[in-house]
Amino acid sequence: MNRKDLLIMRLKSVFLNLVLLLSSGHLSAQEKTYTLQDINIRDPFILPVEKEGMYYMYASSSVRENGQHYGGMVAYKSADLKTWQGPVRVFDVPRDNYLTGTVWAPEVHKYKGKYYLFATTISPF
Repeated sequence: MNRKDLLIMRLKSVFLNLVLLLSSGHLSAQEKTYTLQDINIRDPFILPVEKEGMYYMYASSSVRENGQHYGGMVAYKSADLKTWQGPVRVFDVPRDNYLTGTVWAPEVHKYKGKYYLFATTISPF
Protein backbone atom coordinates (compact mmCIF):
# COMPACT_ATOMS: atom_id res chain seq x y z
CA MET A 1 0.00 0.00 0.00
CA ASN A 2 1.48 3.37 -0.96
CA ARG A 3 1.57 6.59 1.04
CA LYS A 4 -1.44 8.09 -0.74
CA ASP A 5 -3.59 5.01 -0.03
CA LEU A 6 -2.58 5.10 3.64
CA LEU A 7 -3.48 8.77 3.85
CA ILE A 8 -6.88 8.16 2.26
CA MET A 9 -7.59 5.29 4.66
CA ARG A 10 -6.55 7.44 7.63
CA LEU A 11 -8.68 10.39 6.52
CA LYS A 12 -11.71 8.14 5.96
CA SER A 13 -11.29 6.81 9.49
CA VAL A 14 -10.96 10.29 10.98
CA PHE A 15 -13.98 11.60 9.07
CA LEU A 16 -16.10 8.55 9.93
CA ASN A 17 -15.39 9.16 13.61
CA LEU A 18 -16.18 12.84 13.16
CA VAL A 19 -19.44 12.09 11.36
CA LEU A 20 -20.46 9.80 14.20
CA LEU A 21 -19.65 12.51 16.73
CA LEU A 22 -21.51 15.21 14.81
CA SER A 23 -24.51 13.05 14.00
CA SER A 24 -25.13 12.60 17.72
CA GLY A 25 -25.87 16.34 17.74
CA HIS A 26 -24.77 16.83 21.33
CA LEU A 27 -21.95 18.73 22.93
CA SER A 28 -21.22 18.18 26.58
CA ALA A 29 -23.54 20.05 28.95
CA GLN A 30 -20.58 20.46 31.32
CA GLU A 31 -18.81 22.97 29.06
CA LYS A 32 -18.60 26.63 29.99
CA THR A 33 -20.97 29.26 28.64
CA TYR A 34 -19.62 32.27 26.71
CA THR A 35 -20.96 35.33 24.94
CA LEU A 36 -19.68 36.29 21.51
CA GLN A 37 -17.52 38.97 23.16
CA ASP A 38 -15.70 36.18 25.06
CA ILE A 39 -14.92 34.12 21.95
CA ASN A 40 -12.02 35.27 19.78
CA ILE A 41 -11.91 33.25 16.54
CA ARG A 42 -11.43 33.90 12.84
CA ASP A 43 -13.42 32.34 10.01
CA PRO A 44 -16.10 30.67 12.14
CA PHE A 45 -18.66 28.48 10.43
CA ILE A 46 -22.16 28.30 11.92
CA LEU A 47 -24.39 25.33 11.16
CA PRO A 48 -28.09 25.62 12.09
CA VAL A 49 -29.68 22.31 13.09
CA GLU A 50 -33.35 23.12 12.86
CA LYS A 51 -34.76 19.92 14.39
CA GLU A 52 -32.70 20.57 17.56
CA GLY A 53 -33.27 24.31 17.63
CA MET A 54 -29.49 24.71 17.96
CA TYR A 55 -26.60 26.34 16.15
CA TYR A 56 -23.12 24.82 16.03
CA MET A 57 -20.14 27.11 15.50
CA TYR A 58 -16.88 25.58 14.27
CA ALA A 59 -13.44 27.17 14.55
CA SER A 60 -9.81 26.30 13.91
CA SER A 61 -7.86 25.43 17.03
CA SER A 62 -4.27 24.22 16.82
CA VAL A 63 -2.24 22.69 19.62
CA ARG A 64 1.52 22.76 20.02
CA GLU A 65 3.35 19.63 21.14
CA ASN A 66 7.11 19.08 21.17
CA GLY A 67 7.70 22.21 19.09
CA GLN A 68 5.26 21.10 16.37
CA HIS A 69 1.85 22.64 15.54
CA TYR A 70 -1.00 20.20 15.01
CA GLY A 71 -4.20 21.43 13.45
CA GLY A 72 -7.61 20.79 14.84
CA MET A 73 -11.08 22.20 15.31
CA VAL A 74 -13.42 23.01 18.15
CA ALA A 75 -17.18 23.49 18.23
CA TYR A 76 -19.55 25.57 20.31
CA LYS A 77 -23.33 25.29 20.47
CA SER A 78 -26.04 27.89 21.03
CA ALA A 79 -29.81 28.13 21.05
CA ASP A 80 -29.88 31.90 20.52
CA LEU A 81 -26.63 32.86 18.71
CA LYS A 82 -25.76 35.03 21.75
CA THR A 83 -24.61 32.59 24.41
CA TRP A 84 -22.45 29.61 23.49
CA GLN A 85 -21.45 26.41 25.27
CA GLY A 86 -18.06 24.85 24.61
CA PRO A 87 -15.56 24.58 23.22
CA VAL A 88 -15.49 20.87 22.47
CA ARG A 89 -12.61 19.49 20.42
CA VAL A 90 -14.13 17.79 17.36
CA PHE A 91 -11.09 17.13 15.20
CA ASP A 92 -7.31 16.77 15.55
CA VAL A 93 -4.92 16.06 12.72
CA PRO A 94 -3.46 12.64 13.63
CA ARG A 95 0.07 12.90 15.03
CA ASP A 96 1.38 10.25 12.62
CA ASN A 97 -0.10 11.97 9.57
CA TYR A 98 2.27 13.66 7.14
CA LEU A 99 -0.22 16.55 6.82
CA THR A 100 0.67 18.67 9.83
CA GLY A 101 0.31 22.31 10.71
CA THR A 102 -2.72 24.47 11.18
CA VAL A 103 -6.22 23.80 9.89
CA TRP A 104 -8.21 26.70 8.44
CA ALA A 105 -11.76 27.68 7.67
CA PRO A 106 -13.76 24.65 8.76
CA GLU A 107 -17.16 24.04 7.25
CA VAL A 108 -19.76 21.40 8.10
CA HIS A 109 -22.48 20.38 5.66
CA LYS A 110 -25.31 17.87 5.90
CA TYR A 111 -25.63 15.48 3.00
CA LYS A 112 -28.04 12.55 2.84
CA GLY A 113 -28.57 12.54 6.60
CA LYS A 114 -24.91 12.73 7.58
CA TYR A 115 -22.67 15.64 8.55
CA TYR A 116 -19.34 16.19 6.82
CA LEU A 117 -16.52 18.39 8.02
CA PHE A 118 -14.28 20.16 5.48
CA ALA A 119 -11.16 22.20 6.14
CA THR A 120 -7.91 23.33 4.60
CA THR A 121 -4.59 22.12 5.98
CA ILE A 122 -0.93 22.53 5.17
CA SER A 123 1.12 19.86 3.46
CA PRO A 124 4.86 19.80 4.22
CA PHE A 125 5.61 19.34 0.51
